Amino acid sequence: MNNITSLICKTCGGHLSYKNNCVLICDSCEAEIVIDEPANNFNVIAGKLENYVGSSTTVIIPNTVMTIGENVFKDSTNLTSVVIPSSVTRIENHAFEGCTNLFYIDIPESVKYIGDSAFKNSGLNRLTINGDLSYLGQEAFMCCYNLDELTIVGRIERSGLKVFKQCSKLTTVNMDLSMFSGSLKASMEAKKDGDKRPTFFDFFQGSLFYNELQRKHSAKKCFYCNGDVVKGVCNNCGEKDCDFVQGCYVATCVYGSYDCPQVWTLRRYRDDTLGSTWYGRLFIRTYYAISPTLVKWFGKTSWFKKLWKGKLDRMVAKLQSDGVESTPYQDKNW
Repeated sequence: MNNITSLICKTCGGHLSYKNNCVLICDSCEAEIVIDEPANNFNVIAGKLENYVGSSTTVIIPNTVMTIGENVFKDSTNLTSVVIPSSVTRIENHAFEGCTNLFYIDIPESVKYIGDSAFKNSGLNRLTINGDLSYLGQEAFMCCYNLDELTIVGRIERSGLKVFKQCSKLTTVNMDLSMFSGSLKASMEAKKDGDKRPTFFDFFQGSLFYNELQRKHSAKKCFYCNGDVVKGVCNNCGEKDCDFVQGCYVATCVYGSYDCPQVWTLRRYRDDTLGSTWYGRLFIRTYYAISPTLVKWFGKTSWFKKLWKGKLDRMVAKLQSDGVESTPYQDKNW
């Protein structure tokens, strides 16, 4: 039975599933809802929805559909909600582009491909993608001006550019940010040769989420005393060229930013695991006493970064496999 995660039972709040092609049933109270959308509104050929000729504000896509074709709902401004069954694996280019009153959609785990401009300039204010994606298209959600909350549960293997560009209200992002190429700083610079991963900039340019990360990265603080750095000199301790790393010293030196997925993971491990025991806290204090000097002496040398990079990469991979998150993080006080 295909689960319909985006349609809720009005009787008990449970999730609705298909009982057959024309009836939905609640998984909790077993109430049944007849789908009154005429079948001939959907032109389905070999599992691909080629055309929709209805005018409903809520569309329940038949569970015989595996692919939602190009332009099927494009510019359907009366459309407010869509139920996508778990039979669907592909949403093709421009499928929901210009659906300016489509406010929410829950994309099931079965969907592996979202095409270019698939939801561009739609009215979405919340978005959940429940599974791994082999491709997330260029400009797929660009100019969704009402979108303020994004949740991507799985991994994204490949993506185009400008996916969430100009989603100007986007502030809440729940996803694995380790998919991105390097740190926030790296996202504003040229990619390394052969690096096919997107960057923060590729995904989120023009959103409040990106602007906040950029602001945090651009704020220059002294590595040694946390004073303000103006024109390369700390106005508190007088140290020169002291803003090239922040906190979590060796890791920040290696990855180039205090705010990047790898360092977010390590900071969580420091606060939640090491910080929970007396010997862990002793290690933290010892590390903070020694590492600033090491980074000051050797932090700008390539051999020092190379020495630590492999060790830290393995540690981060192990922590993330154990469930330590790589999303933006606010430190605990030490």
